[in-house]
Amino acid sequence: MASFNDLGYIDRYLIRLYPFKRYNSTPHTHLDKPIIHAKIALITTGGFYLDGQQPFGKNIGGDCSFREIGNSINT
Repeated sequence: MASFNDLGYIDRYLIRLYPFKRYNSTPHTHLDKPIIHAKIALITTGGFYLDGQQPFGKNIGGDCSFREIGNSINT
């Protein structure tokens, strides 16, 4: 992965001007039970889907739908 210093001067300058949102705290919730008894979801923007599932659309504005990939999948 490229680092900030790998970018050109103009790109670095423009990124510093971008009004990124800043948060003073990290949102999190403590688990009240052992993780083995918890239901966990992994959310990613990778666009992964299984054979037989509808691929994600490439429309302007993005595709906000989701695909469920069960925990029984073997690679």
